[in-house]
Amino acid sequence: MKNRNLILILCLILMSCDKDDDNSSIAEDTIIGRFVHQIPDCMVGQDSLLNCTEFVDFIDDTKVDILTGGGDIVRETTYVREGSKITLDKKNGLGSDVSFMLQNANTLKRIEDNAIWVKSD
Repeated sequence: MKNRNLILILCLILMSCDKDDDNSSIAEDTIIGRFVHQIPDCMVGQDSLLNCTEFVDFIDDTKVDILTGGGDIVRETTYVREGSKITLDKKNGLGSDVSFMLQNANTLKRIEDNAIWVKSD
């Protein structure tokens, strides 16, 4: 009788433990939304065409809109994701290499200059 009660208690304990169903990692999360970066030491008053905010807008699993370098032309291109690394395709006039490491769901780190880009609301 004691063995039976012990087995019953052990079964109840094991069944009551939460199963860890959250096996997702940042590397597997879908990235949708806009990430922004403020260009350091940028003064808009110096040049009316200068934009002090860069952004990358992840539209879906393959397309992005990006504004970089203080310019005023938003480029649409595609990207490839390999784990936490995101590499943008240089087609459509994107003149320089642009790639990021996903730090967490709200933060990207640009590989070329270590700049931090933060997800905007």
